[in-house]
Amino acid sequence: MAKKARLGFGFNIGGDQAEADPLLEESFYASSQYEAMSSREDTRCFVVGRTGSGKSAAFKMLSDEHPSKVIRIVPEDLSLPYITNLDVVQ
Repeated sequence: MAKKARLGFGFNIGGDQAEADPLLEESFYASSQYEAMSSREDTRCFVVGRTGSGKSAAFKMLSDEHPSKVIRIVPEDLSLPYITNLDVVQ
């Protein structure tokens, strides 16, 4: 579980990783970028941002809001088996 930063009087500013923070759902701000991500009409298909800009949190919210329409692919789960099965590596 992520550590929470606490400022006196029980004030909580959340965890280190927004996508793992229990406060995400109640404190998430649906920006215009998030609306573009969730739009079926928007033709843009890449999400680019610096570390800590909220990409993973936005994908988590998108997955929570539309569970039947989001498939999460974790590259680390796919790359090693793919690379080890290449003829060149063997």
